[in-house]
Amino acid sequence: MYYIDTLLEQGYEIQEIRFFLIYCHYRQKLNYSDENMRSVVEKLRKFRGIVRAIGKKIVQRTNPDTRVAQRLKQGFEEKMDNDLNVRVAFNELYEAVSTFNLTTLGVSEAAGIIHALREIDGVLKIIF
Repeated sequence: MYYIDTLLEQGYEIQEIRFFLIYCHYRQKLNYSDENMRSVVEKLRKFRGIVRAIGKKIVQRTNPDTRVAQRLKQGFEEKMDNDLNVRVAFNELYEAVSTFNLTTLGVSEAAGIIHALREIDGVLKIIF
C-alpha cells in the first residue's frame, strides 16, 4: 500500500500523483510501480516544459488565436467523450503541443495554445 505522503517525500508533486492516477483508464486496474510512476511523471514534466516555453512567447494582452485554441480543445474533448479516456486525450494533446515550432510560433498562436490549455486544465488540474 502506498500513501500520498510517501510519494510526496519521494519528490513528486501532488499534481503529478493526480496525473498518475487519472492517466490509467478508470476501467483498468491501476498498476503502481516505481518505474510506471517515473515514466508517467516524466511525460507530464516534459509537457509542462513545452508549455512553459510556449508561455514565454506571449507578451501582455495578446489576443489569442482562437483557431489554434479551438483545435486543441476539440481534439481533447473528442477523446474525453470516448469513455473518459484521459490517456489518449492527454497523449494527443502532448503530440499536438510538441509539434509546434517554438522558433516560428507567433505570439497570438502561443496565446491561443495557452488559453486552450488553461481551459483543458480546468478538467485535468495538472498543467498549471
